[in-house]
Amino acid sequence: MQQEIRFATFNVCNLSQPGAKLYDNLEPLTPDQYQAKVLWTAQQLDQLDADVIGLQEIFSLAALRDVLAHSARYRDATLAGFEAAPDPLTGAARLVPQVALVSRLPLAA
Repeated sequence: MQQEIRFATFNVCNLSQPGAKLYDNLEPLTPDQYQAKVLWTAQQLDQLDADVIGLQEIFSLAALRDVLAHSARYRDATLAGFEAAPDPLTGAARLVPQVALVSRLPLAA
Protein backbone atom coordinates (compact mmCIF):
# COMPACT_ATOMS: atom_id res chain seq x y z
CA MET A 1 0.00 0.00 0.00
CA GLN A 2 1.26 3.45 -0.92
CA GLN A 3 2.43 5.33 2.19
CA GLU A 4 2.72 8.82 0.78
CA ILE A 5 1.03 10.86 -1.93
CA ARG A 6 3.01 13.50 -3.80
CA PHE A 7 1.21 16.64 -5.00
CA ALA A 8 2.57 19.27 -7.38
CA THR A 9 1.34 22.32 -9.22
CA PHE A 10 2.51 23.53 -12.60
CA ASN A 11 1.64 26.65 -14.59
CA VAL A 12 1.96 25.54 -18.22
CA CYS A 13 1.91 29.15 -19.49
CA ASN A 14 -0.82 29.38 -22.12
CA LEU A 15 -1.00 25.76 -23.27
CA SER A 16 -3.04 25.88 -26.48
CA GLN A 17 -3.27 24.38 -29.94
CA PRO A 18 -1.08 25.83 -32.70
CA GLY A 19 -2.62 28.86 -34.36
CA ALA A 20 -4.86 29.77 -31.40
CA LYS A 21 -4.91 33.54 -30.79
CA LEU A 22 -5.05 33.89 -27.00
CA TYR A 23 -4.13 37.54 -26.45
CA ASP A 24 -3.63 40.56 -28.68
CA ASN A 25 0.01 40.90 -27.62
CA LEU A 26 0.90 37.20 -28.04
CA GLU A 27 1.51 35.51 -31.37
CA PRO A 28 -0.09 32.07 -31.81
CA LEU A 29 2.19 29.05 -31.61
CA THR A 30 3.44 27.64 -34.90
CA PRO A 31 3.18 23.86 -35.34
CA ASP A 32 6.92 23.53 -34.58
CA GLN A 33 6.65 25.71 -31.47
CA TYR A 34 3.63 23.71 -30.34
CA GLN A 35 5.46 20.40 -30.74
CA ALA A 36 8.47 21.75 -28.82
CA LYS A 37 6.20 23.01 -26.02
CA VAL A 38 4.35 19.67 -25.82
CA LEU A 39 7.60 17.71 -25.57
CA TRP A 40 9.14 20.13 -23.05
CA THR A 41 6.00 20.14 -20.88
CA ALA A 42 5.79 16.33 -20.92
CA GLN A 43 9.43 16.18 -19.84
CA GLN A 44 8.77 18.61 -16.98
CA LEU A 45 5.79 16.57 -15.76
CA ASP A 46 7.92 13.42 -15.80
CA GLN A 47 10.58 15.16 -13.72
CA LEU A 48 7.97 16.25 -11.16
CA ASP A 49 7.05 12.60 -10.59
CA ALA A 50 4.04 13.59 -8.47
CA ASP A 51 0.95 11.44 -7.96
CA VAL A 52 -1.41 14.38 -8.50
CA ILE A 53 -0.60 17.54 -10.46
CA GLY A 54 -2.69 20.70 -10.59
CA LEU A 55 -2.15 22.57 -13.85
CA GLN A 56 -2.96 26.19 -14.64
CA GLU A 57 -3.37 28.17 -17.88
CA ILE A 58 -4.83 25.31 -19.90
CA PHE A 59 -6.48 26.82 -22.97
CA SER A 60 -7.02 23.44 -24.65
CA LEU A 61 -7.59 20.02 -23.11
CA ALA A 62 -6.60 18.53 -26.47
CA ALA A 63 -3.18 20.15 -26.07
CA LEU A 64 -2.92 18.74 -22.55
CA ARG A 65 -3.84 15.29 -23.87
CA ASP A 66 -0.99 15.64 -26.39
CA VAL A 67 1.36 16.44 -23.50
CA LEU A 68 0.21 13.38 -21.53
CA ALA A 69 0.59 11.15 -24.60
CA HIS A 70 4.26 12.17 -24.78
CA SER A 71 4.87 11.63 -21.07
CA ALA A 72 6.47 8.44 -19.80
CA ARG A 73 4.88 8.70 -16.35
CA TYR A 74 1.44 10.19 -17.11
CA ARG A 75 0.28 8.76 -20.44
CA ASP A 76 -2.21 6.52 -18.58
CA ALA A 77 -3.07 9.05 -15.87
CA THR A 78 -6.57 10.33 -15.21
CA LEU A 79 -7.27 13.81 -16.56
CA ALA A 80 -9.91 15.95 -14.87
CA GLY A 81 -10.64 19.24 -16.60
CA PHE A 82 -13.22 21.19 -18.58
CA GLU A 83 -13.25 23.07 -21.85
CA ALA A 84 -14.48 26.63 -21.46
CA ALA A 85 -18.20 27.10 -21.93
CA PRO A 86 -19.18 28.67 -25.26
CA ASP A 87 -20.03 32.34 -25.44
CA PRO A 88 -23.63 32.58 -24.16
CA LEU A 89 -24.59 35.17 -26.79
CA THR A 90 -22.95 33.79 -29.91
CA GLY A 91 -22.36 30.14 -29.03
CA ALA A 92 -18.79 30.51 -30.29
CA ALA A 93 -15.97 28.67 -28.56
CA ARG A 94 -14.05 30.81 -26.07
CA LEU A 95 -10.35 30.59 -25.38
CA VAL A 96 -9.97 31.30 -21.68
CA PRO A 97 -7.46 29.82 -19.24
CA GLN A 98 -8.70 26.82 -17.29
CA VAL A 99 -7.25 24.52 -14.66
CA ALA A 100 -6.95 20.74 -14.70
CA LEU A 101 -5.83 17.85 -12.53
CA VAL A 102 -3.75 14.91 -13.66
CA SER A 103 -3.66 11.94 -11.32
CA ARG A 104 -1.88 8.60 -11.35
CA LEU A 105 -4.22 7.61 -8.52
CA PRO A 106 -7.92 6.80 -8.98
CA LEU A 107 -10.25 9.78 -8.68
CA ALA A 108 -13.77 9.46 -7.26
CA ALA A 109 -16.62 11.90 -7.74
